Amino acid sequence: MKHAWIGTAIISFLAVDSAHGTTPDHSAFDELLHRYVHDSRVDYHGLAAERPQLIGYLDSLGGIDAVGLERDDRMALFINAYNAATLLLIVEHDSPALASIKDIPSSKRWKDRRWRVAGATYSLDDLEHKVLRPEFRDPRVHTAINCASVGCPDLRAEAYLGTSLSEQLDEQAARFVNDPRHVQIKGKTLRVSSIFKWFAEDFRTDEGSVRGFILRYAADELRRRIESLGPQPRIKYLKYDWSLNRYDTKRNQIGDSKGQP
Repeated sequence: MKHAWIGTAIISFLAVDSAHGTTPDHSAFDELLHRYVHDSRVDYHGLAAERPQLIGYLDSLGGIDAVGLERDDRMALFINAYNAATLLLIVEHDSPALASIKDIPSSKRWKDRRWRVAGATYSLDDLEHKVLRPEFRDPRVHTAINCASVGCPDLRAEAYLGTSLSEQLDEQAARFVNDPRHVQIKGKTLRVSSIFKWFAEDFRTDEGSVRGFILRYAADELRRRIESLGPQPRIKYLKYDWSLNRYDTKRNQIGDSKGQP
């Protein structure tokens, strides 16, 4: 019965039919995110209990025919694939000793070419650097994909959908920019996430500068403070926090004191 249930679950997660351009169905992933993402942290122990459903969703992505998909549907597909694959990677290697995604052997981490999406096989690096960045050229993607770390932009507790993607990405960008973990002002120095250093070219292409991107999404008070630093403020990059974004279910609170309240 167990194997029959898993087979039925996988079939139910098939995202498209054989017609070109059918909109992918991310509802299975959406349910898992709603259930196990709390205040941007992940209940990996709980998610592990539903590992077959996560695997079923990921398996469904391999059979999607992406020919004819609208741009936003395709972008949402690859963002969800990246996030779902990262979650499964953590679940596969999780133990009380796992403190960071970087504790996973490098050969099994970002360069492991094992994830099937739309008929092709990718590594996590491929999904980010060979598909999402060059194809869509939208720096907001850096606020949407999540590397299972405290230093990452928050993992959204819902799947990305082509029909609402732009609004979702704007919300993610604003949430990232206005979070003092990622953007701070100290004296006359603008202190920002290392993501803005690693992918500076992407942010410059969109808004002309890292400062321009931040100003676009900054709330009023933060915007005024940044503008007071002048058009070319001194920028310092914050140390990236690679600790695992684990939700502490035993205490019913976020396990890392540096997380959001």
